[in-house]
Amino acid sequence: AVGAMGLSFTSCLIQEINPKNPKWIIYPLIAFFYIQAVHLLNYFTDNIVTKYHNPLRIKFHARYKNQLIIAGVVSAVISILLSFSLNIYPISLETSVL
Repeated sequence: AVGAMGLSFTSCLIQEINPKNPKWIIYPLIAFFYIQAVHLLNYFTDNIVTKYHNPLRIKFHARYKNQLIIAGVVSAVISILLSFSLNIYPISLETSVL
């Protein structure tokens, strides 16, 4: 997640997005929280493969299951709210704007 944030940060610098703009930091934060949510919640959809490759990870996820799910959902909600704070039209499913 930190790597995605760094990549987004670097992309903003290359595209010369003004760092003095207060909304500039939102882009790397969206990338961070989105990747964090996907990483945390993806395990719970595909844990059969992990059982054979990393049994210690199974124990960790079993012990902290509720906290990891809550952290994943909170990260997803934060990512969506940050996206909405930029503008709702790129996120909406509408094909035409009145």
